[in-house]
Amino acid sequence: MKSTTGLLLGTLAAGALLCAAPAQAAQGALYINGHAYAKTTNCLTVRSFPLRLRIVNNSDEQARVYLLPGCHGGVTKSIEAGEKAAPIGSSVLEG
Repeated sequence: MKSTTGLLLGTLAAGALLCAAPAQAAQGALYINGHAYAKTTNCLTVRSFPLRLRIVNNSDEQARVYLLPGCHGGVTKSIEAGEKAAPIGSSVLEG
């Protein structure tokens, strides 16, 4: 019985590894001033000059708001997944 139990457990473990789901990309969207933006790995320039942005982070990644366009000028606010904020900025980088 011991060898049968060991073989069964080994088979189950191997099956679990084969059936494991691959890593997925970020889920959800980032809402900036009422507009939805899908997950992007690039900097998203929203304005050409700093202004208050209304952000709802419905993604599963942190979003960083930068003072200047092109994600320059320093981070004015980091918004965690599921949070809302209204920081001053011009561009946003998610992830």
